[in-house]
Amino acid sequence: MPIQFSHAIVRGEIANEIPGLITGRIWLVGRELPVLFQLRGIPEADVLARTLTFTNLHPEHEHEATMLAPLQQGSLAHFTSSHKVSITAEDGETHITNCLHFAWDSDANGAVFIETDQFEIHFSEPHWDPENPPEILEPIDQDASGETTLFDESDFLDNDENDFDDETPLNEFEWELELREADKQVDAYQAALEQFHEHADESKVLETVLGLDTLIDPDADTAPLQFDALPADANASDHRHHFLTRRALDLAVTIQTSGERSHVLSLEAGETAPGDNPVLQLAAATIQVGGKLAAALDGLAHGAEPEEGFVIAMLKRSLVPLNLALDASAHAIQHHHKRPNVYAWLSGARDELFDLRKDIIDLMEELRAVL
Repeated sequence: MPIQFSHAIVRGEIANEIPGLITGRIWLVGRELPVLFQLRGIPEADVLARTLTFTNLHPEHEHEATMLAPLQQGSLAHFTSSHKVSITAEDGETHITNCLHFAWDSDANGAVFIETDQFEIHFSEPHWDPENPPEILEPIDQDASGETTLFDESDFLDNDENDFDDETPLNEFEWELELREADKQVDAYQAALEQFHEHADESKVLETVLGLDTLIDPDADTAPLQFDALPADANASDHRHHFLTRRALDLAVTIQTSGERSHVLSLEAGETAPGDNPVLQLAAATIQVGGKLAAALDGLAHGAEPEEGFVIAMLKRSLVPLNLALDASAHAIQHHHKRPNVYAWLSGARDELFDLRKDIIDLMEELRAVL
């Protein structure tokens, strides 16, 4: 049976900042931390490309709301602020009014929906132009590696109209396809290498299995790569990393050192694997964010000029571990809420993750404006 609630909502924000992706937070009565949303789907036209913020002036406890998992992932069913409902007034007259209707299919809770005409609602300016959307505006998918993608691969394959001109920079969605295909090749090579790494003629076998002409070109220039040395007085971190990368990596170090001082990184009773410890999950996911951002942005820090579409596609990939880090931080805060010092630095880390996420999305929007 679907879960329906609205009275327990204190306030919330639901955003369509990225085509095909619905994100946001909703604060509930009796829960200190907000419920996080990451849903695949396209909302109705009135909220398309916008952030919707809403406030309930008279929140009250509601049992159904206590059933929600702290992270709501899944697919959007319906999202609009202009859903028509029939209301009977105190004088007995019936009239039609608009209401907020937000429904989704949750991986954790199944069908869930919110429907109310009692909230104060505000809209942001569009994050992207609904009248001139990106070429592909399809619900987000996740491939086997868990990476978020915003396209259907069949939209590109075996279609002469979508042949890419070598002289034309790829857009973000075309780069996602390229990256996804590269992931498949790496996975195939890794699987073959694990199977045949002890074979007497390993290279030839791998060439045959993977359908490669040659793994190593015998005529290729095999001279070692040359790298420019950093100045002797240079701060290596400043020269190697984009400022967003540094923020993520610095945060990961802070979580690691704070966790060690607080003795919350070791497995506790009942925990049998690192995945059982939310602080370890938080640290690991934040490190992944730093790695994804380095791949996306550190070329810019070195003065390179990668295609904007490539950078946007790589930045999207950084949001996957970032959302995992936010989820882990919520669990960690709930687990250690009775320890004020631990609660304080975990809350600070969570705030920094939200700020970092906003700055990543803002940068993506800046790059889209250039395309």
